[in-house]
Amino acid sequence: MSAVSVIGMGKLGAPLAAVLAAAGHEVLGFDSSAVVRKTVTEGRAPVHETGLQDLITQNRSRITMVERAEDAVVGSIASFVVVPTPSGPDGGFICKYVREACETIGAALHKTAKPHLVVICSTVMPQAMDLEIAPALAKAAEMEIGGTLKLCYNPEFIALGSVIHDMRNPDMVLIGESDKAAGDALLEILSLCWENKPYVHRMSFTNAELSKVAVNAFVTMKISFANVLGEMCEALPGGDVDAVSAAIGADSRIGRKYLSSGLGYGGPCFPRDNRAFDRVAQSMTGSPTLASRVDEINDRQATRHTCAILKETQPGDTILILGLSYKPGAAVIEASQAISIAQSLRRSDRTVFVYDDLVSGGSGAIAPHELDDLNCVQDLRKACLSARAIVLALADKTLADRCASYLAERREKVHVFDFWRLLSTCATLGAVDYHGGGLGQAHQARAVS
Repeated sequence: MSAVSVIGMGKLGAPLAAVLAAAGHEVLGFDSSAVVRKTVTEGRAPVHETGLQDLITQNRSRITMVERAEDAVVGSIASFVVVPTPSGPDGGFICKYVREACETIGAALHKTAKPHLVVICSTVMPQAMDLEIAPALAKAAEMEIGGTLKLCYNPEFIALGSVIHDMRNPDMVLIGESDKAAGDALLEILSLCWENKPYVHRMSFTNAELSKVAVNAFVTMKISFANVLGEMCEALPGGDVDAVSAAIGADSRIGRKYLSSGLGYGGPCFPRDNRAFDRVAQSMTGSPTLASRVDEINDRQATRHTCAILKETQPGDTILILGLSYKPGAAVIEASQAISIAQSLRRSDRTVFVYDDLVSGGSGAIAPHELDDLNCVQDLRKACLSARAIVLALADKTLADRCASYLAERREKVHVFDFWRLLSTCATLGAVDYHGGGLGQAHQARAVS
């Protein structure tokens, strides 16, 4: 089987390389970081991701890191480009690194004139493929795209923490293709990686680019809608957002996924993809869009939850926040609402301690220097027994169960703020003053009595 190359071995590139290798492909990997190249060469995962280390260990013989991107290109039949596309001041994605990668690939192909497929996996703005990326590749290669030089746009629809599972079991596969032969070549490579039979949508670059950001914009809309329902239920005596969400989610037109009230969305994808979608829509329509309102709703979640905590605590009180990452299983705190709450409480003269298994649990996946000097506790039991208030910020059932076992030992009163309603059984404990997000006051009163 011919080799394929992966340019960029970060949060998505390293799992992609491992999945391709596990499917039987010989993989040539390149990353601009010498540390990453050395790490993978030594058989170690360069990023924290569920199952990644095991997959690299099992397929180490088929993953080779090279010192120059040109070497990866020349030694392969296809190059997958998985480099950053940072957001600019206007919310749009900057294609600088994608363009540079394509120029490098093109220059290498110009020397060999070998048939090659280039696959852009990084998320880009609509028309970026046609106006920036394809011209840069064609110019560097000094050949037209189509025929010998093929180009596809194939963004991933994955979630950090389950990247490998999602790559192997995609709901759908989106392919923007320069021509049918390009799409066929990509499918031949990817199909060996799948454990299911996903829907495959093949289309123009522009439609694929818009589809990518539209998917995440729609998901963020569902999340913010669920959080509005949560706010409403909190204001209604006996309101229960889980009962409402389960009812409306049973309608096939709506669906249950991402319809859980809690904290707002965060992480490296949802916030920026939503802003990018809004930027494109406003440039086309000239007026504000639903996406901008979705962001406003999301931004107020941390603020309103912080206010609820401040109302029940006093300056100097010790508050323990459980969960820092933006979602369970992901060692990422980018745009984490838990971090925002912790910082706001500290500015309001509360003594804030934080616990996350990926920080305090020994994995070291989140480095302490990333936490803006927040106090990380190691002994969860001791922290749960001594805090004046406990905030469950992460929808992590395992962490919630551990907390619940310690709360059963408490004798002194403690406020428990449970945004995801995972600790509802603790509401019956005499020492717990329970505040469940998305639950009306009468409902909580009944639970405590």
